[in-house]
Amino acid sequence: MSETPRRTSIVVQLARFGDLIQSWPLISKLQECDGKGSTALVVDDKLAPLAALMVGEQYVIPVPTEEILKSYTNDKLPDWWVRSKLLLKMMRDHKFDQVINLNFHPSVAAIAEVIPAEIHRGARWNDVKENKPSDPQLRSIFSAATGLRKGNKHLSDIWLEYAGDSTNETDFKSLNIPDNIVDRSRNLLKNSPLDSTKAPVAVIVGSGMKERSLSAEFLSGLVSLITRETPVILIGTAKDVETADIILSKSGVESSRLISLCGKTDLLTLAGILKICRLTVGVDTGSLHLSAMIGKRCLGLYFGSMNFRETGPYGDGNIVVTPYDPSYPCQEREMELSPNLHSFDVDRDSVALVIDNILYDYPQSHLYNANIYESCISENGINWCECMCFKVPSELSSSNGKLMLA
Repeated sequence: MSETPRRTSIVVQLARFGDLIQSWPLISKLQECDGKGSTALVVDDKLAPLAALMVGEQYVIPVPTEEILKSYTNDKLPDWWVRSKLLLKMMRDHKFDQVINLNFHPSVAAIAEVIPAEIHRGARWNDVKENKPSDPQLRSIFSAATGLRKGNKHLSDIWLEYAGDSTNETDFKSLNIPDNIVDRSRNLLKNSPLDSTKAPVAVIVGSGMKERSLSAEFLSGLVSLITRETPVILIGTAKDVETADIILSKSGVESSRLISLCGKTDLLTLAGILKICRLTVGVDTGSLHLSAMIGKRCLGLYFGSMNFRETGPYGDGNIVVTPYDPSYPCQEREMELSPNLHSFDVDRDSVALVIDNILYDYPQSHLYNANIYESCISENGINWCECMCFKVPSELSSSNGKLMLA
């Protein structure tokens, strides 16, 4: 019997941190089907170290996306894409059989113009610019570009369709974080005031967009409740340092129970920190998705235009909390125009109790002004079901669904 021909692929993912991480199930499936060294990855140059964990440093093609987008206009194809000799050389030298372009914004979909049509899959510049998705996968998520996105299928599962018929498996391969990276992160914690006898909880401070972020007041109250049982690490970028300082000050928690690493870690060190933590709590961000993809438990706090069915934390057993809001999920533009109408209207005590249940399996005797869902991976991809462990007897219910103590 002849062996199945080895297929080689380039995956082009020039979107943000979280989008790159959500491409991991596709990348790992391609590697599983076609062997090590079968997949290369084109990414924003700032994300190259993370991409190297996925495919190996020699198979990463870094692109200065930020520099390129400065010259982009809707009418003119950026010259860089046409002159992308590095990408062309990679395709020629390694004889790749297919190039999967996961970008549906015109400026980054434009890279398709240097890809030979016979091996190209995914977005093309002219198709996207003219509001015409070029294949079924892009059609599934294309409305995101026009503000209409309100789907029920996870983005990672849409990308997985590019891997072919082998995607109907229930296993999920976590992204491996090398021991030296974890050790480096562990040493960072050892040199901090944090009591590391218990594995900490990571709390994500920001989201990159003000209207999608939780307030410092909410987070300071939340961490003051969490730290009664376990230490907390605040994580975020340099832009989140000011908010983190407010949280540290308002929470009144001593440094042995609460520290901030906002702006103090690179992407790889962040991955090591998340690997050490018992749980990651936060909104729809790259850090939350990274935690999920390395196999750690996550609690997603989703509201407004953050649709957990499309971008919830991937993997079995992750939890998502959403407010009782008939307009959820709203459209991105609606949230930008009226952020106060689409806020995370769930009290911090409820969130803290969900965390207690996840970490310690505490019996619940409270009602929540929220919807709570748990993820599971089936042959059809990731599914979400109402989390019954948080249900309470009907005699404890109230007309407004707000938190009640038994």
